[in-house]
Amino acid sequence: MKIYAVIVTCNAMKWMEKSLSSLFCDNRHSIRPHVIVADNASTDGTLEYISRTFPEAEIIRTAESDVNPDVKHGFTAAAQAGIDRALASGAEAVLLMHHDVWLAPEALEALEACCTDDSLLVPAYLNGPGTDYETSFSSKTVRHSRELRKALKKNRADAGKIRVGNVPSGCWLIPADLIKETGPLNPFFDTASGAASEYLARLRYLSKGIFVVPQARVFHDRDSYGDRTLYDKNDIFKDLLLIGCDPGKCGIARAAARISLFFGLIRKTVHYRVNLFPTYFNDLRRIRAMRPELRKLRRRYEDFSVSLHSDSI
Repeated sequence: MKIYAVIVTCNAMKWMEKSLSSLFCDNRHSIRPHVIVADNASTDGTLEYISRTFPEAEIIRTAESDVNPDVKHGFTAAAQAGIDRALASGAEAVLLMHHDVWLAPEALEALEACCTDDSLLVPAYLNGPGTDYETSFSSKTVRHSRELRKALKKNRADAGKIRVGNVPSGCWLIPADLIKETGPLNPFFDTASGAASEYLARLRYLSKGIFVVPQARVFHDRDSYGDRTLYDKNDIFKDLLLIGCDPGKCGIARAAARISLFFGLIRKTVHYRVNLFPTYFNDLRRIRAMRPELRKLRRRYEDFSVSLHSDSI
């Protein structure tokens, strides 16, 4: 299988040696992926280091960053630029990675062995030191799958792949056919978490599989970013946007989801001792102004679904 690894970077000097070495080191993998570094306006010498130390890596920028290298345009634009380049070059699958991720030996082989055209695959995420599972992977994925918990606890070599409902962004193996069937990353989201949440919702709507391959392990140094106990107000807009993009919800269901989000913010306001309601209502006005674009997007996803179901008949 022709695999292209797309690493999205932004001021990533801290992780580049580990990340790229895990892909290029011959004694780690029998598979040698073509590596594309999709940079989002790094200013810490990341690109110079990659060009000097890993000349095999192909470096691209988002179109906007080429015009103004000092302007960042978000994870989604850089990731999609890398994915488009990989597909244009004949990739059969794309390994989409954050810059703070590096692979354990034989992780790529385990993912490839389980790869099918209609499923997204993710490895098991360890934290940076490798002492435990990464926090987001534990809360979003492991916690909600008894089968996965058993496989990870027993370290079963025959576990294969295990279907789950949700996975964090960080390291995804996406078959090229799946990308072509389900469309590009949603440009309305500029963060990895937002784009990932929307894409996973789209896969579920289109009845595509989301699987974890327990024998594939990667290290994700996400927990090293410091205190994450404070509530990020940007999450309110992301959650409202996810509701607006969801083709599986009718108008009444979207209204109910917004009300549920509102009552959830009451609890968060008390817990974090910060007034979140001005942000909520401002973001709600922004979403309402985007209604025509969101309606077009939902119709496009519905067309994907009709096309997929008609092809299967």
